[in-house]
Amino acid sequence: MDLVDDGVTEAADGLVRLRPGEALLSDLTLWAIVNAVPDLAARSGLTVDAAGRALVDGYLRSVDDERVFVVGDCAAVPGARFACALATRQAAHAANTLARLTEGRRPEPYALRYLARAVTLGRRDAVGRLTRPDDTLRRVLVPRRTAVVLKELASRGGKYGARTGTGA
Repeated sequence: MDLVDDGVTEAADGLVRLRPGEALLSDLTLWAIVNAVPDLAARSGLTVDAAGRALVDGYLRSVDDERVFVVGDCAAVPGARFACALATRQAAHAANTLARLTEGRRPEPYALRYLARAVTLGRRDAVGRLTRPDDTLRRVLVPRRTAVVLKELASRGGKYGARTGTGA
């Protein structure tokens, strides 16, 4: 798997340093990527797996620093695969966990649940299968047009959640 060159040279002590030397103050950095694992986690000193994903606990926090939440393709969540729908749910869970912690409440562990797999073939065709919560395929096929609609709704939901800060 190729790593993404994100332009980040360092992320530590409330600063994110970019090439060619720009530095951004940051109390909280949210980072979204698509289908590749950047090396920021490894360069930041977080423990990563062989693919470069940061190892996380059951609450989606780095195993090295519970103040650091890692979600989406950057997180080594057991049983997770690359999927925009997972990143959205993980981000929502991380935000809810942070809110619970700041309110002095106990966090709830992240529960990974799958519903389906779909692959679009352009904007007008797709294939889909329903899955069990553990992502094993069921015999139920999702018809072509229905799969297109479901995939489009998932994509629009991710875009909506990113713009509004709402999620699963």
